[in-house]
Amino acid sequence: MSWEPMDRLLTRAQVELRTGLKHNAIYKKMRAGQFPEPHKVGRTAVRWSEREIEEWVAALPRSHGEGDHSARKQADPTSS
Repeated sequence: MSWEPMDRLLTRAQVELRTGLKHNAIYKKMRAGQFPEPHKVGRTAVRWSEREIEEWVAALPRSHGEGDHSARKQADPTSS
């Protein structure tokens, strides 16, 4: 049997820091089924699963645009 760490619960502010999304964007994506749903931990308090947020971030597409200079350097030996 393998040991797995406990899943922490994150506040909305922590989710915003990890994802770069603001409050409105988080709830808009949740309504569209594109973001993890929170867990209700009190009458009005909710928290998100750290594991689910990390999985969501990991599943985001990678950028291959202007920020990726490594491929350009390999293709053009004259660039420095």
